[in-house]
Amino acid sequence: MNLRLLKFYGKVSYGLYIYHNLLRDVLKKLLYTPIDHFLGNPLLAGAIYFPLALICCTLIAVLSFNFYEKPFLKLKHKFEDSPRTLHV
Repeated sequence: MNLRLLKFYGKVSYGLYIYHNLLRDVLKKLLYTPIDHFLGNPLLAGAIYFPLALICCTLIAVLSFNFYEKPFLKLKHKFEDSPRTLHV
């Protein structure tokens, strides 16, 4: 694995953490069940399902980062403490 991939997943990791559990049930119904039904082999269906689910979860996490997290991160500087002089 290269560092670019690790940095990318570092940025979107919060979204993956938040959304993966919600998406797991939906993706299981939309992807895994039809694939398993079509192939009739749960192991092969899982091998196909996992990368597809990872791509879907990553896409949702990227969208969340760009449209939800980034605007809040831009506001971060407004809430930082300004340097204060200590009067003794």
